[in-house]
Amino acid sequence: MRIAVAVHGYPPGGRGGVEQVASEQASALLARGHEVFVFAREAVGGAAEGTVVDERVDGVMVRRVGVRDGARESFADYYDGRHLDAAFADFLSEVSPDVLHVQHLVTLSGRLVALARQSGIPCVLSLHDAWYLCHRLFLLDAEGKRCPGPDAGLRCVPCLAEHGVGEQVRQRFESMAVLLSGIDALTAPSPSLRDRYIEQYPFLEGRIRIVEPGLARVPRVAPPRPASR
Repeated sequence: MRIAVAVHGYPPGGRGGVEQVASEQASALLARGHEVFVFAREAVGGAAEGTVVDERVDGVMVRRVGVRDGARESFADYYDGRHLDAAFADFLSEVSPDVLHVQHLVTLSGRLVALARQSGIPCVLSLHDAWYLCHRLFLLDAEGKRCPGPDAGLRCVPCLAEHGVGEQVRQRFESMAVLLSGIDALTAPSPSLRDRYIEQYPFLEGRIRIVEPGLARVPRVAPPRPASR
């Protein structure tokens, strides 16, 4: 099977938790005889946005696309922008995958899913955190307090008031609902995260499969020595 992976970062440059999960899963799929192709962002600073670099990382083909850090022209560009459309469409055309696995879309764009579906490619999405519920990622408000949930974006309006986005945050919630409704299979690492999503998006009831995290390599522990007499 030819498997495409979309993720916001990938080793060796990306070393966060999701990036490591994406890398370990890609290696495991490769070991099972699948072909794996990764589409990831790369911060470019002052360089030209959209710069494409291909490389192989432990046998996995990785395409890194330069994305400018800093403020974007509109709030929607942070979660549903067109800045990656051309690069991702080219990637899909060249790779011709049987399936797309979305590991994470933070700093990327929800439009990647729409582009895949337009090409007839089924999509799997892993819910690693609350990104599709919360622009701050972890359901913590501006004061660092636990948020009970976006309430269709109503709670997000005052939470993000400092950014002057107003009612646009409700449009974000609706956009994420459309994105998730178009996914063919969803996974979550825990029942608690699954339930948080179902609370806010009831149409996900019965559609999220729990896939518990594991260790790629379990360290060997020497057996205890018998007590001396």
